[in-house]
Parts: sequence; C-alpha cells; structure tokens
Amino acid sequence: MPKIVQYNFPPGGTVVQLADQNSTALEIEGVDSKDYITVDTTDGAEILTLEAGGASGQELQIKAGILQYKASGTAAMISEDPTATNPNFCPRNNDTDTGMGSAGLDKLSLISGGVEGILIVETGSVAHVGIGTTEPEAYSSNGNKLVLKSGSHCGLTIDTTGTNNGNILFATDTDDAAGQLDAGIQWTAASDYFRIYATAEFGNVDLGIGASGKLSVGSTPDGNQAANNIYIKNGTAPSADPTTGGFLYVESGALKYRGSSATVTTIAAA
Repeated sequence: MPKIVQYNFPPGGTVVQLADQNSTALEIEGVDSKDYITVDTTDGAEILTLEAGGASGQELQIKAGILQYKASGTAAMISEDPTATNPNFCPRNNDTDTGMGSAGLDKLSLISGGVEGILIVETGSVAHVGIGTTEPEAYSSNGNKLVLKSGSHCGLTIDTTGTNNGNILFATDTDDAAGQLDAGIQWTAASDYFRIYATAEFGNVDLGIGASGKLSVGSTPDGNQAANNIYIKNGTAPSADPTTGGFLYVESGALKYRGSSATVTTIAAA
C-alpha cells in the first residue's frame, strides 16, 4: 500500500516539489475509496492544467465543459450531447463547430462549420455512407453503400491531374491481383475518350465513347472516325437467331444484319 502523505499547499504562485515515492511523483488516494482532484474557485473559471515536458511540452487543460490541449488549434473534447450538426470532438479547440458528432445511435457525423458533410450509418452490420442525405440506408440495396444527394446539382468529381487515367472499377474480391478486376469504366485523358470494359483485367474494350459524338463498339474510337460517327469493330456472324430482336454486326468490313428467322442481310459491302 502506498504511503499516504498530507501536504499543506502554500498560497498560489509558489512552486511545490513532491518527493518521488516508488517512481510516482504524486499519488492521490481518497479516504472514502474515491480518487479525485477537485479544483474550485469562486469566479466560475476553474481550470485544471496537466503539464508534461516543461514549458515547451504539452499542457492538457480541463475546464468548464471541455477537455483540450492548451495550445491554440489542438484537439478538444466538449461535454455536450452530439448531434448531426454539433460535434463533441473537435480537431481544433478554436473551431468547436467542426469535428465529429452523432445523428443518433449507430450514426457517425462528420461536421464542418455546423453542417453535416458525411454521415456513416450502420444497419444490419453493413455501413452506409451518405453525403447530403440523412438516410443513405433507405435507398436501393443495390447502391446504398455510398449515396450522394443534393437539392440542385449533384455529382462526383475524379481529378485525373493532367493526362492520368480516371477509373471506376468493379471487383468481386479483395485480392489486389489484376485478375480480381472484373469490369470498369476508364476515362483516358490523354486521348479524350471513355473505355468501357465488361471483361476481366481491363482486357478488350467493349465500348468506346469519344469526344465529338464518336461511338465505337468493341474498340476505342478509330483514328479515322469523324464526329458523330458509329464505328463497329469486325466480328463474326452470330451462331444462332436472336430471340426478341436482331443482330447488327460488321464482318470483314461489311455491315450485316441477322434477324430472328436466320436470314442474314448484307446492308452495305466492305
């Protein structure tokens, strides 16, 4: 049991040095089995400061309703009920309307300037992220992992930084190997067109969309393609009849059509 020492502290402004008792400079043991430090003043501005590292070290302050580092711009925890627009943890103690709050049970709000910017909601062990919406989990389960909502214009910007490619990828596994990449949409900034892949590993291009209304089937836009043209890459004749329509394809440069009665019509020669 630690030795209990009673100190009679002198008036404020006097430095008191405490003897080291078993490598602990000061241990407080209440006689009523409670450990506490009470700082009480009559001016309503009680502050408890804990300092480590001397004048150049960190100073942690506990004052009315807030726990913070003393240095301006450092973190603070506020003794308030958090809401979707009121944080109780703030990265900067001089910016108390910016930080993390909670819109309710199992809801985490990221707040900037008193405005909820991002909401993370857990339902059924699934996390949903919403921007501009208070209920991302309420949307279709096919697309409610991330929901963006706006009263007017709403969108997502991918900055490709010059000539780099921008990608939206679809995968069925977490493996980083190329084989786990099942499909994707790629913007090729250097060539100014979209590539759409429905095949694994970003293999052959299935559809290309270029500037000036260029549409290419089975390829990126052809180098000789003019504005508002459709290019169809050479393919092979369909092996069976379509069930509810017809097949339009190019074979050896000729434009052909196969209908549901196995009739193949050459629309234009190569």
